[in-house]
Amino acid sequence: MAYALVQTDAKRVLACSTLSQLGWILAVPEAAGFYALAHGLAKATLFLGVGNLPTRNLTLLRQQSIHTSLWVPLGLASLSISGFPLFAGFGAKMLALKQALTWQTMALNVAAVGTATIYARFIFLPHQVSDGRSGGGD
Repeated sequence: MAYALVQTDAKRVLACSTLSQLGWILAVPEAAGFYALAHGLAKATLFLGVGNLPTRNLTLLRQQSIHTSLWVPLGLASLSISGFPLFAGFGAKMLALKQALTWQTMALNVAAVGTATIYARFIFLPHQVSDGRSGGGD
């Protein structure tokens, strides 16, 4: 997870965070199926969205606006994988925490904060709706 926090390439961030998410699956095998499903759906959406970005460099992406129609699925998938309430990722994380041993709960909560920090980089990308006009007079 630490490597994903300092990475600037969007696809590498996603790949590194997958390794972190595997910790949840290994820590609580009873919840692994649902957790893997929720993670897989969100991560697939993120990889497809990142593939459509004008660049994979997160530093450059913070300096330019992306279209809102691309930002919305990136934001929603980021919220889900971060465990935001009303998303599948929240249910998966809560199920895992409910089944975890007491000593595992602290480590999983630290991992959840790290995940939210990683995906905040996608959620807070600047975005704007393109109105389809090609410029001209007002």
